Amino acid sequence: PQNSYSLKVSPNPVPLGTNITVIGSGFVANEVVVINTGHLPAPQVTADAGGSFSFVYDYQYGIGNASVQAFVLRRRSWVLVATASFTIQ
Repeated sequence: PQNSYSLKVSPNPVPLGTNITVIGSGFVANEVVVINTGHLPAPQVTADAGGSFSFVYDYQYGIGNASVQAFVLRRRSWVLVATASFTIQ
């Protein structure tokens, strides 16, 4: 069965100067997830037994639109499985 990967950012919109919380669900239990934030190094998280994760990303984005993407390893390749867009104001 296919997983229904979900990724979101809280709060959204993000007040300028505020850290974002990246929240994922629908992942495989204990699956390693790389989050593309547009900045290096890319954070790496591990989904819990229920296939979820949440972490605070402490990079200060500038005003405007941004997004983060979740990648998982499939047959030795990183595959994009979810994207979350957000606005900084």
